[in-house]
Amino acid sequence: MEITEKETCLINRRTARLLVIILIYIMYLVVGAIIFCAIEGPQERETGQRVRDFRAGFLEKNPCVTNDELEELIMEVVHATHRGVAVQRNVTGPPAWSFAPALFFAGTTITTIGYGHVRPLSDGGKVFCLVYCTVGIPLTLLLFGMLVSRMNTVSYRGLAILHHRFGEKADPGTMRLVHFAIVASVCITMVIFLPAMIFSLVEVDWHYFDALYYCIISLTTVGLGDYVPGEHIMQNQRDLYKICSTIYLVFGLAVMLLVLDNASRFPEFRAYMSSLSCFDDQTIPKVNGSSPELLNQEEPLDCEPLEEDIQLKNSVQRDYKSLAVAGH
Repeated sequence: MEITEKETCLINRRTARLLVIILIYIMYLVVGAIIFCAIEGPQERETGQRVRDFRAGFLEKNPCVTNDELEELIMEVVHATHRGVAVQRNVTGPPAWSFAPALFFAGTTITTIGYGHVRPLSDGGKVFCLVYCTVGIPLTLLLFGMLVSRMNTVSYRGLAILHHRFGEKADPGTMRLVHFAIVASVCITMVIFLPAMIFSLVEVDWHYFDALYYCIISLTTVGLGDYVPGEHIMQNQRDLYKICSTIYLVFGLAVMLLVLDNASRFPEFRAYMSSLSCFDDQTIPKVNGSSPELLNQEEPLDCEPLEEDIQLKNSVQRDYKSLAVAGH
């Protein structure tokens, strides 16, 4: 089948945009790597030197222990730690696979946080983990979708109240921006700032910044595993704490998705996404500026839009019309 000139134009424009995004992404990775090296490199070298000095001092104070024996002990400790087995106090710490820690592991796995501090030890456990994730992750997405839908019902009542009280004094776009700022502030306070304060009080050796770092890393599903609640050997009420932490992570992720969902519903955001397709700039409404009727104008395009572009354009139209109706 022969490719028309319009189709070639569309492919070229989309390919160019894709290449630009790839280039920006690679540059972002490279800059991040350079900064991390500059910040963490000196700390790594300092820690390595401290360990070497401690090892040399230990061997000097304990001449009955050979270097090979110490190396063997260290390897066993590292191996056990990587497999989730605590080695403090002669390995008398709480088990990693009792019910509450296993529930925490299951929750962090199917929410894709995945701290990696504990992992299945047996081949059977690894196989079950694969099957469990295959079913659990889509189920989690379904749950999050339903939770966000219910929370949006409450959120939109607040937007309706704003339109009712200030509809004659402010334009719909400003009203929606104020509504989003309120929703985002309340949600971030609920699932990041307040929980960080609680974690800093409950955890044995966490400061507030450590707890804040943990909350943000967890709710962005990065899950580095350097901070995990309830892992300290002196942690009180560990089982209850693990269960509450699991509930917090599931609820917190749903709330973060609510914020992202509200952000994505801005007509300006959708118009920007539409501008990344092959629509002409004149067909995209401007913030606090051009009339939505511009979306109805049939301007000549450099290339023929795809079906998803047309759907996105229609979605922007509906949002502007709904905001206009609500504002009056």
